[in-house]
Amino acid sequence: MQKLKKDVLKILDQLGFGIAARKVYVFLLMLPRNLFVYPFCVRAYHRQIDCMDLGEAKRIFYWPGSFGWNVVLFQRPQQMALACGRQGQVTLYEVTGRTDPHVTDYFEQAPGVWLVNRENWTARSVLMRRIRASGVPHYVTMYSTNLEFSRRQLTADMKKGDRLLYEYVDHLDASISKTRVLPPVLTDRFNWVAQHDEIPVVATADALWQDIYDHRGERNLALIPNGVDHMHFHPLAELGDEAKANLGQIRHFVCYYGALASWIDYDLLRYAAEQMPDVDFVLIGQLYDDSFRTSGVEALANIHYLGPIEYYKLPATAGASAVFTIPFRCGDLAQATSPIKLFEYMAMNRPIVTSSMAECRKYRSVMVAEDKEQFVTLLRKALGMSEQSDADYFADLRREALENTWDARAEAMDAFLTKYEAGAKTKG
Repeated sequence: MQKLKKDVLKILDQLGFGIAARKVYVFLLMLPRNLFVYPFCVRAYHRQIDCMDLGEAKRIFYWPGSFGWNVVLFQRPQQMALACGRQGQVTLYEVTGRTDPHVTDYFEQAPGVWLVNRENWTARSVLMRRIRASGVPHYVTMYSTNLEFSRRQLTADMKKGDRLLYEYVDHLDASISKTRVLPPVLTDRFNWVAQHDEIPVVATADALWQDIYDHRGERNLALIPNGVDHMHFHPLAELGDEAKANLGQIRHFVCYYGALASWIDYDLLRYAAEQMPDVDFVLIGQLYDDSFRTSGVEALANIHYLGPIEYYKLPATAGASAVFTIPFRCGDLAQATSPIKLFEYMAMNRPIVTSSMAECRKYRSVMVAEDKEQFVTLLRKALGMSEQSDADYFADLRREALENTWDARAEAMDAFLTKYEAGAKTKG
């Protein structure tokens, strides 16, 4: 009993008490419905699945997890689902009652995109059986950051006929998983994938691609960075009443949006704000941890934290900026990051200044600073730029925004998996 208690406490420490408590709470909350309600809805579930036309899809992706759809961090999972849906591929995307309370079983979010309540055991089970019976190539899309699915679970699914698509989206780091130590489920799954080159892997950054390559070569390995929904961010919305209320009297400012977390270089922000007291710095996003509050930068008169803004409303406020920035700390995490915001910044047609990040150096329109002094110098330069005096630079911005859309990423994914499927068919 004592050993069992120690094992349980170890697991809770690795996952974080919040995650474990949430799992237990949801399990108990949903248990009566899972036992006495949902099992009697099987016919209704089959009728809804018939509407999905799974047999007509070019390919099916099943995205497991509790991240949610209608959340402030509207990022790669949702964007790739939408883009793939526009190209005849279907994504079945798991949500929870907490993130998307309107989804009790299945919900058509967009063409080719269906939300699935993962807490409804019967609905999920019926859907998985129908997917496997469809005869269409289908993949369980597993993000490298997913804390919930072990190697053993994935192996069991693969024995049932599911294919695994591993997306290596971030350097494995405890700061992302919000745990004191890196959960073993992440490293165990990565090591397993790194030893099996028959599993297709998509990496979002050069450093991540190289990591997989060093383990198993380039077979079934693709580099597909993040991208942008160009029409959502360009043309820019007018500065409406809500954006005016958000900004108050702030004008001609430097903007960062995204998670405010330990990977932000708050010392760099402080230095820039102190060296440029005549310039306002606007920060938008969720407080991912307590690093922003403990940094003390909020006390500076020219640093303004606006809180999170919904994705659909973000361009109206962020687009009013004069310059965009990404002030990440130097380190493995920053060097292996393909920032989604980078391409969104491009689409909003504003100069971009970042700290020293490998992925940012790929683009002519991004001014990369190697130290704090150069960061300030580049910010001042960017604040003085205009389309009239710097036409070539703004032409690069527009070109690179259009080259890095989510539709282009979905096309790359389609080409990669088409090649993979042809190889698997020949081998079979």
